[in-house]
Amino acid sequence: MSSPFTHKELCIIAAKWLKNTLKCTISINEPKGIRENPDAIGWKFTYGTTAKEGSILVECKTSRADFKADFKKPFRQDPSKGIGNWRYYMCPEGIISESELPDKWGLAYVTDKGKVKVIKHPYIKDTRKSKFKDINTENERYLLTRWLSKTEEPEKVAYNIRETNNKFNRLCTQYDKLKVDNKRLYKYKGLFENYTALSGTDISIEELHDEISRLRNIEYLLSIYKDKKDDKILEQLLTKIGRQDII
Repeated sequence: MSSPFTHKELCIIAAKWLKNTLKCTISINEPKGIRENPDAIGWKFTYGTTAKEGSILVECKTSRADFKADFKKPFRQDPSKGIGNWRYYMCPEGIISESELPDKWGLAYVTDKGKVKVIKHPYIKDTRKSKFKDINTENERYLLTRWLSKTEEPEKVAYNIRETNNKFNRLCTQYDKLKVDNKRLYKYKGLFENYTALSGTDISIEELHDEISRLRNIEYLLSIYKDKKDDKILEQLLTKIGRQDII
């Protein structure tokens, strides 16, 4: 059976699946490790539920021959030399059957449309027992360190990400407020249009806005005139209310 995907394409799909579906904090595809080079691996942190935290390995296979050859590797024959607290094989549909899986391994098919369909999860009810507890932590540490080393200043990147998230959250808050204000404005606009229709007036919202601004200006000038009793301010005030004849 020929694969509709290249090995590299499967690795990319696997890394995205680890990140988006299995909610791994970090996922990478085809990193260079010590002896074992995983096709995709992710690390999952649940902030307290340690039984569900750990690394998840995905081995991608495009043929049965490749799958059979995998069993000859020393870190398959001795699982403690391998990486991944949980482990999956991923392949196009039908290449590997569930009955062929090693103990504690899961299986995921990739459909012709590139969707991942899990045939078997390696998890059981007691997640502690479904884990590979003895693993090659040295290799996992190396993979993470090498991945971080590609970023010159990881702390700076983390800070920028935090700042970006904070700005995004602030923008979301402002957007929600604008939505409420916009809804209120539409409501007032509807009430105003109903009023003008019933009263027979042809005043526009813009004219109403100008009139409100004029009245506020008059109110402001009045408050100043009360304090200063300045004739120039009185002139401005009478001009605003259209009584220049009094001047």
